[in-house]
Amino acid sequence: MKKDIANINLKTAISKKIPNKTQLVNFLTEILQIEKEAIYRRLRGEVAFTFSEVAIIAEQLGVSLDELIGLKSEKRKSLKLQLVDFTQPQEIDYQMIENYCHILEAFNQTGSFTIYETWDAIPFPLCYKFSGLTRFYLFKWAFQVNNDLTTTRFKEIQVEERFLKSAKSNLDLFLTASQTQLILADNIFENLIKDLQFFRNVHLVSIEDIQLLIHEMEECLSYLEELAYRGTYPETGKKVLLYISEIVMQTPYTLLEANGNYISILRALDLSGASTTDEDTYYYIKNWFSALKRLSTHISISGEKDRIRYFEKQRNILRSFKEEVGTKPEFTFA
Repeated sequence: MKKDIANINLKTAISKKIPNKTQLVNFLTEILQIEKEAIYRRLRGEVAFTFSEVAIIAEQLGVSLDELIGLKSEKRKSLKLQLVDFTQPQEIDYQMIENYCHILEAFNQTGSFTIYETWDAIPFPLCYKFSGLTRFYLFKWAFQVNNDLTTTRFKEIQVEERFLKSAKSNLDLFLTASQTQLILADNIFENLIKDLQFFRNVHLVSIEDIQLLIHEMEECLSYLEELAYRGTYPETGKKVLLYISEIVMQTPYTLLEANGNYISILRALDLSGASTTDEDTYYYIKNWFSALKRLSTHISISGEKDRIRYFEKQRNILRSFKEEVGTKPEFTFA
């Protein structure tokens, strides 16, 4: 009985995607590589679709298996994880990266593009302003993917021009959103410092590299302070509301909204993210964002004392790390 219901749900879902029966039969014949008569038997319910056939149909129609066989409910949402190879990108990787830029561009053209973000580290789009930080995040991603202490050293990481171009486009589009609301953790530099200490200890990052990265972290901090002081991006004049979370944030996320279109992205694997265009998911996470904002300190334009205190704390963290690095002897490789 359950199998019959699943088969009925499957046929209903396919028919909604391709209402014309002739086109539907031709589509199924082509992707499943079986005779038309076999397709008609399946559509009449005489023969059930096999699991492998359902999987092929789901992939070709760009829907989840849950949705296709009617298991989808208001409480079950699907997200897509983009598995991009960032260090040795192939054409398909670039297509995924550039497609995201095209989506941001389309959102921007509506004139009502709003971004909501939480970050427990330096906001990654802003890292694109700094070549060393961009390279370090790519280096760390490569290290974790390879899981090998003999992996490429930081100074050997090369970033392809096409990736840099896409990264700049990504940043430019973020800076031109009508409004950005950004909640930062109270310790956005501490995790990065821990990473640098580890990679220095395993001789994959030199003290000279770290000094360069500290300099860029200081520049990034100054840029964030300017954002907080102005309440706008200096490059575009677009509004930025900056908050500091008073509680620990677990999973960074990004919400994009433009003229009734929504994208929700849960950050994963450092540089990747699982995303969905589902409206219910967007508003669920948006409510979570609003609650977190109530537990955060607003430091844009107003809140001068809190703003000064926060940025002074970050400078002290960087200053202490810089002094620590300055006292360490450089290692050498045989």
